[in-house]
Amino acid sequence: MKKTFRKELEDGSIIVAEARFDDDCKNGHNTFAITADLYDRTQRNSDGHAVGTQGRRYLGSCGCLHDLVRAHFPELAPLIKWHLTSTDGPMHYIANTIYHVEQGKLDYARSSAVAADATAEQLGSREWLAARLPDLMREFRAAVESLGFVYE
Repeated sequence: MKKTFRKELEDGSIIVAEARFDDDCKNGHNTFAITADLYDRTQRNSDGHAVGTQGRRYLGSCGCLHDLVRAHFPELAPLIKWHLTSTDGPMHYIANTIYHVEQGKLDYARSSAVAADATAEQLGSREWLAARLPDLMREFRAAVESLGFVYE
């Protein structure tokens, strides 16, 4: 299932955000994602110079434009932390979190663990991560259902 949010910006560009919760990856479980496309009035050639548009809009950027989504769709902002979380949990939940801790990248580790206030000690503990997963998944389910998606 997908939900689309569209807004025209002051500069004439258009941002289209999409929240989805489905098994598009065909891996046996639904995954949540928020992505966006930004359509500009200016098309650029390979040298970066603007070319004529005849009033059309061109895809200027796309993907995980989460800062733009936060800015233009504040109702989606609290859901961005669940990007790439599936009914099995956040993507490679324990492995990614511990890897980032070992690399000294605590912001990445916190993002991987969906634990904004966690300490390095907590993030480096497989036991701590495993123990909090059931509550985390209940919170994730509520977030997904708040958009009207069916959690399965």
